[in-house]
Amino acid sequence: MTDFQEIVDWCSGVGTRQLLISRDGETVLEENWDADPATTTDVASLQKCFSSIVLGQLVTEGVMALDAPVSDYVGAGWSQTTATQEAAITIRHVVSMRSGLNDAFEYDSAPGADWYYCNNAYHQVRKAMELATGLESEPLFAQRLWGPLGMNSTSWQLRPEMTDPHGWVLSGVHTTARDMARFGEAVLRRDSRLGCSAEFLDLMLTGTDTNPSYGLLWWLYAGTSAVVPGLRKGQEFDKKKVFGGVQLDRGISASAPADCIAGHGAGNQRIYIVPSQRLVVARIATPGDMNAPTGPFDEEFWAHMPEETRNPG
Repeated sequence: MTDFQEIVDWCSGVGTRQLLISRDGETVLEENWDADPATTTDVASLQKCFSSIVLGQLVTEGVMALDAPVSDYVGAGWSQTTATQEAAITIRHVVSMRSGLNDAFEYDSAPGADWYYCNNAYHQVRKAMELATGLESEPLFAQRLWGPLGMNSTSWQLRPEMTDPHGWVLSGVHTTARDMARFGEAVLRRDSRLGCSAEFLDLMLTGTDTNPSYGLLWWLYAGTSAVVPGLRKGQEFDKKKVFGGVQLDRGISASAPADCIAGHGAGNQRIYIVPSQRLVVARIATPGDMNAPTGPFDEEFWAHMPEETRNPG
């Protein structure tokens, strides 16, 4: 039997609220620190993984098109660019983080030319999904994802303190490690309940030339190079590109399995899916906890996982 005590001990010291590990759909480890398993947390940008699947459903059904301009759904004038520049920004550009915009929706580069983690632009795709379907995010996702997968503790909730450049109030997904694991298992198995075509799922997990380690709202550990949010020592902070960007000449984590795909959220919220190991890991952080590992989170997390979970199965 695999011994997970080392990763449990490590997680307990870095502000972890819930940790769940499943293999072949069976829970092999579940730990809860300051909450019971039903307590939900805003998992920050992990929401992007859920959004990618619902977007995939709409693309599969022909309700939306990846190569359609964002303005086709949210209307012209959503960006601070010229009409010609705006019309060139597609849904695909935004969900692969290649919109060419900064956080103020201003033109920074041609769409597709550079990679920047533009969170504000991502939320415009979520708005586009609402407008394309006539449903706000919570009923839309409840109907298409939470319900079909049995994610009964998951919901969208408003973040009144956060708005996009137009004043639109943003929302966060509140969920549990158990529901995240249900979702991860469905992605691992390519469950038909996801409602996405095989072509979309393949594309979702394929990197680009601007960032081989990022697909459509998912992180890919197989990339031989990566661009990740952050600043190098001495790099000047740009208030219009608050997530920065660090170019790595390696993948995201040398200690993680090479075929790992992941969702990342602020506070080191994580969902890891490892097909070679038939493994799903859901890690939820303690809200507001400032504890952090001494090095990059993903590198240290996988270094503390059992050796047999890091090697091809």
